[in-house]
Amino acid sequence: MTDLTKYRNVSLSRKTYEDLQNLSKELLPGNTELSISKTVETLVNERKRKNEISSSFKNLAKRKASTLEFRELGKKFKSTKTKGENDE
Repeated sequence: MTDLTKYRNVSLSRKTYEDLQNLSKELLPGNTELSISKTVETLVNERKRKNEISSSFKNLAKRKASTLEFRELGKKFKSTKTKGENDE
């Protein structure tokens, strides 16, 4: 039985499910296909990361941060992406 403290279910339209099946074949190189749940997880994590990056840069721009601060933030996000890719 599914551990309800760790997992939740979602309902999708048939079209969305088909789209996820297609995306599951495109996200990784080669002929590697992700499960639908991993495809959803990957897409959600990508969106969260984009939002985090965007928000961080907007905050720097609001307070008129120096070019050096922008560069450092860019390096931070670049290194966290590399670490995340190596972990999986």
